[in-house]
Amino acid sequence: MNMKRSPFDDPRVRQALRLAIDREQALTACTSGHGVVANDLPEPFAPGYSKSLVCRRDVARARQLLREAGKEGVMVELVTGPVSAEAVPMCTVLAKNAAEIGMTIKVRQVDTATLFGPNFHDWKFSVDKWPPQGDYLTLMTLTDLSDTTTLTHPPEADLRELRSISEKAQATGDRAERLRLTERMYRIQFDRGGWIIPFFANVESTHKVQTAAGPRTTSPDGRSATPTSSRSTWPPADPRRGARASRYAGVSGRAPE
Repeated sequence: MNMKRSPFDDPRVRQALRLAIDREQALTACTSGHGVVANDLPEPFAPGYSKSLVCRRDVARARQLLREAGKEGVMVELVTGPVSAEAVPMCTVLAKNAAEIGMTIKVRQVDTATLFGPNFHDWKFSVDKWPPQGDYLTLMTLTDLSDTTTLTHPPEADLRELRSISEKAQATGDRAERLRLTERMYRIQFDRGGWIIPFFANVESTHKVQTAAGPRTTSPDGRSATPTSSRSTWPPADPRRGARASRYAGVSGRAPE
């Protein structure tokens, strides 16, 4: 969700949409249950990730938040494309869930060249995905806190707070303090962020099937391998950005162990 553009510049709207999602339904419809439910937070293997932050569906509360924000009946366009097997079906599920709280989502399917083309940073609501970084602070530096990738920037007050916390976390040599600060950033993302991560899908490779609930493994070439998420699913690298992004307007990471 582009947090600088209406209606997603209001945290109540962002939270309402998150509360509307039937995550079990999304997991079943999009992966036939081959994965685990997620709670809109990326990098679940990263130090500081809190499994206690759980987003449970609450349609009544979601409707109330939309009313408070004055956005009942709001209509938004969700731009999606063939970036993964789950991307388009997930958008369809999200649109159906949103209708139950009084929000209309028009799913617009485009090719990847259009999705990640000149308009990419101007989409109000779109799919995107970042490869797992193994560290939440690293991912945030590349996305929400980046000086060049502004699509997912939070409002200025939150941006300043997150940057301050991130700088302190990366500067400290105290592991416990770094974890505490990372957990604080995760909490802000959970309460007011713009990413929607309904589930983490299992990933099948040529060497093994990586399950979303499984631990990290090592591939034959010696690199660390972990399950990836279902923010969409990784498209090819984009030379404009140097790395591949993913999210339903916010998603990324891997599945919890």
